[in-house]
Amino acid sequence: MTTKLIILLLIILHIQLGVTLTLIPWVDFGLFGNWDNNHLLVMVVQKSGSTAIGAFIRSGWVKGAVSGFGLLNILFAFIEIARFGSSTSKIDADGDGK
Repeated sequence: MTTKLIILLLIILHIQLGVTLTLIPWVDFGLFGNWDNNHLLVMVVQKSGSTAIGAFIRSGWVKGAVSGFGLLNILFAFIEIARFGSSTSKIDADGDGK
């Protein structure tokens, strides 16, 4: 029972993290501000004195990389869903999933 619960929580974590990482660079959520006008990024640029950090973070390459990690997490979730039965039976067969 705990094995299934742990794997289910892992799947939920992958989906949640994947959706968040996929959408956060492109969608303005209001409360946090958008990716280009991020308060944390402004503070880091001001403290470091380097505008290159801000330009790098705001670039489309970084946005795409973050979204790519999000899509990869969603893919991992679907792989775990597809292998759910075999994963739980393998762990239960070892005697660790009581």
